[in-house]
Amino acid sequence: MRLEVSRPLSRSRRSSGSMQELPPLNSIDWKKMRSGNGSYHGLSWSLIARRYVVDYLLLTALIVALCISEVMDPFERSVYHKTDAEVWRYSYPLKVHNTVPSWSVPIISTCGPAAVLVAYYFAAGPSRLEFHNTLLGCLSCVVATALATNLVKLSVARPRPNFAARCWPDGMPQYDAAGVPLCAPGAVNPSEGRKSFPSGHTSWSTSGLGFLSLWALGKLRAFDGSGHTWRLLGGLLPLAVAVWIGITRLQDYWHHWEDVLAGFCLGLSAAYAFYRQHFMPLSSRRAGEPLAVGLGPDGAPEGGTGLVTGSGGQGQRASYLDLEAALPEPASPHDAGIMR
Repeated sequence: MRLEVSRPLSRSRRSSGSMQELPPLNSIDWKKMRSGNGSYHGLSWSLIARRYVVDYLLLTALIVALCISEVMDPFERSVYHKTDAEVWRYSYPLKVHNTVPSWSVPIISTCGPAAVLVAYYFAAGPSRLEFHNTLLGCLSCVVATALATNLVKLSVARPRPNFAARCWPDGMPQYDAAGVPLCAPGAVNPSEGRKSFPSGHTSWSTSGLGFLSLWALGKLRAFDGSGHTWRLLGGLLPLAVAVWIGITRLQDYWHHWEDVLAGFCLGLSAAYAFYRQHFMPLSSRRAGEPLAVGLGPDGAPEGGTGLVTGSGGQGQRASYLDLEAALPEPASPHDAGIMR
C-alpha cells in the first residue's frame, strides 16, 4: 500500500533553539518501511556503530562502575536489639546453596533475551537499526538496573533474613554501644549479609526479562483488540520467570518480601523506560513498531525519533505519530492487517 498525503502533514520541532518544519510525507510506501526493507534497512553495521559510539562508551562506563560496586563494603548500620522487635527478622537459617545461583542471574538477564532477539533477527529479518537498538537497549537496561541496585544496597545496608546465622554462628549476639553488630571471628561473609535491600536477583532478571516481555507483547500485538489470550500469556512468560526468581529469594531466606517487591518495581520500571525509548506504546495501533533514529544519506543523525524515508536517498525523517495520524482508521483489526 502506498500512502498518499493530500495535504502537507507537518509538526513544529525545536532544534538548536529554532523552530523547524517536518517535511511533507508524500508517497510513503508504508508496507515497504514496515517490512524492514526501507532505506534504513541497508545501513551498514559500521555506520550504525559509528553513530552509537557515545552509547557504547556510556555502557562500558556503567559496566566498570558495576564491577567496582560488586566488591565495595556496605554501610554498617545499627540494629535495634533491646527487644526482639527487629532482630527476629534476621534470625532465619543460612542456606549456602541458592535455588538460582548468583552467577546465573547475569546470564539469564542478558543472554536469554539476546538469544531471542538474535533468533528473531534471522527469522523475521527486521532492519539492522531496529535489531541493534533493541539489543543495545536491553543490555543497557540490565546494566543500569544492576548498578542502581548495588548502590542502594550499599547505602541502605539492610541485614538479610539469615544475618544472625552469618554474623554469630556460635549463637552469641554482640553489639557495640551504637547497636552495630559485632560479628564473631567465624562469621560467614557478614558483609554480604548487609545487602538485602533491594533484591538483586529480582531487579536484574525483571529488567532483562521484563524488557523481553514488553518487546514480545508489542510484536505479538497483544492489545490489538483481537482478544487472543495466547498472545498475552506468551508475552508475559519471560516476566513470569522473573517473578519465580524473586519468589526463590524468599524461599532461600536471602531476602525479605519488601526487598523482592522493590527489586521487581525497579527492574520493571527500567524495562518500560528503555523499551519506550525504542518502540511505540503497547496500546498504539502501531505497537511493536520501532522508533528508529533518523539517519540521513551521509549517516548523520537528524535528531528526534522517526524513520528514514523518501526516495533517491534523500533521508527525510517521518515521525511515527505523524504517519499514524495520516493513515485512515481501519474498519476492523482484520483490515488493518494486525490480526495474523
